[in-house]
Amino acid sequence: MNTLGIIIARKGSRRIKNKNIKNFFSKPIIYYTIKAAIKSKVFDKLIISSNSKKIINICKKYGVSSFGKRPEKYSNDKTSTIDVMNFEIKKISKILRKKPKYICCLYPAAPLIDYKDIRKGFRLIKKKYPYVFSAGMYQSFSPESFWFDKKNKKIKTIFKIKQKKFLNDKKKFYYDAAQFYWGKYDSWIKKKNIFFEKSMIVEIKRDSLQDINTIEDLNFAKKLFKIKNL
Repeated sequence: MNTLGIIIARKGSRRIKNKNIKNFFSKPIIYYTIKAAIKSKVFDKLIISSNSKKIINICKKYGVSSFGKRPEKYSNDKTSTIDVMNFEIKKISKILRKKPKYICCLYPAAPLIDYKDIRKGFRLIKKKYPYVFSAGMYQSFSPESFWFDKKNKKIKTIFKIKQKKFLNDKKKFYYDAAQFYWGKYDSWIKKKNIFFEKSMIVEIKRDSLQDINTIEDLNFAKKLFKIKNL
């Protein structure tokens, strides 16, 4: 086994109940991640990691394997993606008696994910990078960004960058697209930081990009999905 795909999908989403299996154009939302992963044809094995029997059974229906429920201690809000992946990779390697060389963490609520981007990530991870992850570019970005502290009723700036220098440099700024993270075996096992200066990104096109955390996000993703599939 050279490549392993692990879809991490716990139950217990706070803002959208049952987000990972919520109906999205007559399919559970996780279906689209599964579909893209299978269509990419880069995985020797595709696994579901979840603390929900219902989610596991849905994934099995679409051809994903399971090695049992994920323990609750790896399924709470404080558990990081790296901790979950580290646990699953060690468990799967022990069961299969093989250490996968390249492992991709796939997020379940990414219905706009494109199998071609997964392939791009796979091509890149075979090079010198410890991780390769999906990223979106800010369409409109300002170093003057701020947030409002309701408790203290104060405006607080986020980016303390000299305005003139920022504008002259014409830098591009990116954010985590929350679709997939390719990593080498040692990177996951040693719990290296994904957002490391030596990591590489796959830039996701705008029509394939929408992280889903709120109902507004979900509704916008539906609009993009319709446009993309006209």
